[in-house]
Amino acid sequence: MPHGVPCVEQDGFLVSMTALQDPKINDACDLAKYVDAVTVPALVIPKGSNGFSARNVHVGGLAVVMPRHDKAPIYAVVGDIGPADELGEGTVGLARLALNKTADPVNYDEVRGRGKCAGKGWEIPYSYVLIFRGHARHQRPVHDD
Repeated sequence: MPHGVPCVEQDGFLVSMTALQDPKINDACDLAKYVDAVTVPALVIPKGSNGFSARNVHVGGLAVVMPRHDKAPIYAVVGDIGPADELGEGTVGLARLALNKTADPVNYDEVRGRGKCAGKGWEIPYSYVLIFRGHARHQRPVHDD
């Protein structure tokens, strides 16, 4: 939201501004500036002094997510910073892989399990998460293209 003004909807989506950004793109409302949460497996780390920053875990870092029910690891990126007292948020792209889904969700109600999709939400199962320490030097956010 540049200067307190919301970005105009693009292709039916609002711009989700993530902490992992492409510094070469100046337009804050350009979707390409940020991680594509629909396709890219990414997770959120808590902000503030909570042990992550003290352990040199930062936005842009790499992670491996291992759902307890599956033997295949999911490789992800730390794409954003969230509330100081919460851990566990992941992108739709991460949920798609953790749930072995082959298609993107039809709409937000499908992801949240609301309306006609009640009881069928995209909830990531309990998983083991390994986040690698150190900085990852990205030229631009990861996009699944």
